[in-house]
Amino acid sequence: MFPSRQSDQMTTESMRNIVRDLATHADVTVHRSDGEPADTEELHPHAFRHSLANYMLADEDTHLVDVRNRLRIGR
Repeated sequence: MFPSRQSDQMTTESMRNIVRDLATHADVTVHRSDGEPADTEELHPHAFRHSLANYMLADEDTHLVDVRNRLRIGR
């Protein structure tokens, strides 16, 4: 994904660690899809994609095609 000091690409685990560290530093409250609180250990980079989709779908002015285009599904 991104270059690191050790190699040309970061590992998935490295990316997860960065996301967790930033979430902890920013005091982000993590929730599961059912709305229950979750531990920051459950946070992963792909969760941002889910959060964006949920946020957009909660807005009554957002069309499904807008969500699709933002997430680049089907291209």
